[in-house]
Amino acid sequence: MAAANVVKPDNSQPSIRRFLTSHRTAYNRKDERAFCPENYNPCNCISTTNGLEVSCIDVKISDIVNVFYNTKAPQIYSLIMSTTASPTGVTLPADLLSDKRVQNIYLMCPSPFPIAIDPSAFRFTRDYTIHFEIDNCDLSTLPNFAFLTNFAVLSELVVLNSLSV
Repeated sequence: MAAANVVKPDNSQPSIRRFLTSHRTAYNRKDERAFCPENYNPCNCISTTNGLEVSCIDVKISDIVNVFYNTKAPQIYSLIMSTTASPTGVTLPADLLSDKRVQNIYLMCPSPFPIAIDPSAFRFTRDYTIHFEIDNCDLSTLPNFAFLTNFAVLSELVVLNSLSV
């Protein structure tokens, strides 16, 4: 993994929330957005001047896997994922995003429940992702962050409101 800067965001607002707030205006302006070229349901998708922005809020992992397996766009500007809550936790499987490459990944947990991430969950995006953010998760099952191994261009890793070892 390339050396990543661990970002200490300002305390006023987590960066995922700043991202959503700053892009809400873009979502509402016709000149900066367009419909996605394909169906990302149950996730939402818009096409902006930056590229495709996909949002999977409170979506089951199996549905996220199906969305990325069934869509064709190889590059995505941003992906916001928030899985449905589970008392036993959740596991992000190998090839979660199929063969897609995502520049900015935002992973949010609905509450601090245990999350496990297969080391191959993001293998096709390792040479493309520059920002990875985890918010409100229990990271005690990820003591070494092995899923980030071989991320070549990752420059920002942000961990917010999360439990760790």
